[in-house]
Amino acid sequence: MKVLNKDEFEQANIFGTGLANEAFARYFIGESFLNPLTDPKECPLFLANVTFLQL
Repeated sequence: MKVLNKDEFEQANIFGTGLANEAFARYFIGESFLNPLTDPKECPLFLANVTFLQL
């Protein structure tokens, strides 16, 4: 999804932006944010939404 501003993105993003993706930043170019969708303590499958900030 491509939007023109952050407010428009936040309204359209059903998962939420999440926090700065510091743990996996080495695997991505640019700034990214990670929002876990499952709790690894309760679910053996880890699912997360990754949001990329276009530079």
